[in-house]
Amino acid sequence: PSELPPENHIACIKEPFVRATIITPSEFLGNLMQLLNNKRGIQEKMEYLNQSRVMLTYSLPSNEIVMDFYDKLKSCTKGYASFDYEPIENREANLVKLDVRVAGDVVDALSII
Repeated sequence: PSELPPENHIACIKEPFVRATIITPSEFLGNLMQLLNNKRGIQEKMEYLNQSRVMLTYSLPSNEIVMDFYDKLKSCTKGYASFDYEPIENREANLVKLDVRVAGDVVDALSII
């Protein structure tokens, strides 16, 4: 975050996106879709493989899967989901930098985008 130029010098910010494919038992579909929506996912496709299994295809910002996505995925599907992803493109994003000040000084280690 410290190397991000001032806001008035930025035309746009792009972030990398991935295409995620998840196969899960249908009983966990609601919880999984809620997780993907919370992670800024965009649903591209939903296909029932049979009565009990669903394949979801979502595009997600890669930042959202780096942090704790896999743990939350396994938690909301009781470990029964499989997950694969591939990088697709950089997309324009509405992001801002949040600086945290301690005693009036910006602490870069606490700043986030």
